[in-house]
Amino acid sequence: MGVQQKGNKQAPIKHKHRNVIIIACMVVAVALAMLFAVLFFIGGSSAEKAQADNTIAGGAMAGDGAGEGTEPGGNGAVGLGNGTSSVGVDESGGNGTVGLGDGTSPVGGADPGNSSVGVAEPGGNAEAPSTGQQATDRNGPAPEDTLFYINGKPIPSSVFYYHLYNSFIQLENMAMTNNLDFNTDMGEGMTLGQYAISNSIDIVKFGMAMNALADEIGIDMARAEAEVDMYLASTLEEAFLGDEGLFREQLAVMGTTLESFRGIMITQSLGGMVFDHYYGETGAITVSPPDYYSQFVTATAILLLTVNSEYNQLTGEMDQTPLSSEEAEQKHALAEAILKQLDEGADFFELLNEHGEDPGVMVENNPGQRYTFQGSEMPFDFSIAAFSLEVGEHSGIVETAYGLNIIYRLPLDTDAVDATVESQAFRNGLFNLMLDGLTREYEFVPTTLYDNSSLDTWYREYKDKNYQTFE
Repeated sequence: MGVQQKGNKQAPIKHKHRNVIIIACMVVAVALAMLFAVLFFIGGSSAEKAQADNTIAGGAMAGDGAGEGTEPGGNGAVGLGNGTSSVGVDESGGNGTVGLGDGTSPVGGADPGNSSVGVAEPGGNAEAPSTGQQATDRNGPAPEDTLFYINGKPIPSSVFYYHLYNSFIQLENMAMTNNLDFNTDMGEGMTLGQYAISNSIDIVKFGMAMNALADEIGIDMARAEAEVDMYLASTLEEAFLGDEGLFREQLAVMGTTLESFRGIMITQSLGGMVFDHYYGETGAITVSPPDYYSQFVTATAILLLTVNSEYNQLTGEMDQTPLSSEEAEQKHALAEAILKQLDEGADFFELLNEHGEDPGVMVENNPGQRYTFQGSEMPFDFSIAAFSLEVGEHSGIVETAYGLNIIYRLPLDTDAVDATVESQAFRNGLFNLMLDGLTREYEFVPTTLYDNSSLDTWYREYKDKNYQTFE
């Protein structure tokens, strides 16, 4: 008889737990914003062409396609207007001349040689904001207003808002509503509102980390700038018919400015290059499946549900309503009876097919009737029990949030592990762990302006800009 584990963790049903890849959010956010702009201003075959041109420079880490993106689509004049405005948005050694308007007004000061979030300090070198700093010409902060500092680097509202607005878009799409409830429980003690804010701040931190890595390994900043400038020029000409004002207006709807948007894209382009340096096909870090075998286990389980479950589209998890106490007692009695039969030598799979209530291991859904997983992919108590077993051994009754489990360990499915480790998503995860390690100690210091703001206010501003645009 195996290990008996009890607890109150999350469900054993293998609806793969969301492994949020923040870098993916960065690229998807840009793609959504630009597609949003393109589809609004042009339609039909032109929209299809614009979507094809919408590949972000470097293709940095977008879901399973991370690191596999193409060069920016389309050709066009590099200058985005008349003149040579110095944007200097990436702060890593010099101001890039891209011609974003008339005249030569510098948009962002630079600290040459210092990597940062790639979006600079609009209006020159920002100083600590004074108490009550507010814009007078619009609701909420002005684009150049500093909302917070990360490791002493001022982050303007035009950067934070861009990532926050794209979080709103993604969450609304997931929830299929344009009226998010920020009190929704996302699990692990986090509400939907906390997730939206922390995810947006983490994206900024990851951008800083990618710029720091790019600087450390000597990636060519000029290449990233050239790719982004070519993409912006193409987008301006093809999606906005050369009307820079229209382009800026649409970016304002997304909470940002052209200068900050350029910096964000440069950071993403650098991120793709950094990823390739470490985890590309010829990267510095070799990813070999056998090196990870010890981190995986193959197992199956007889699950007796003690809750009624319904899939939640927003959280990606199952909402649970407990069974009555009488029904729960019946499930416990049945689990004890099944365990007794197994201890007496009964066939595990026969009892699984007779009593199991996890559709994920039913033969019609999973011919092998097994899962191969890393510890973090399953509920804590479930994983501890599975990894504690010897091959061919069954556990005791392991209680999770969904019910009662009796786990049976099988020989490791190395083919499944190989496929996982060789996937782009797995390499993305390794890269994100690297970035997470770098950013874990980054210091976040809010300004008074940030402290005086609220998520409800930010969401209202987002809805005012986006939904009024389309009415």
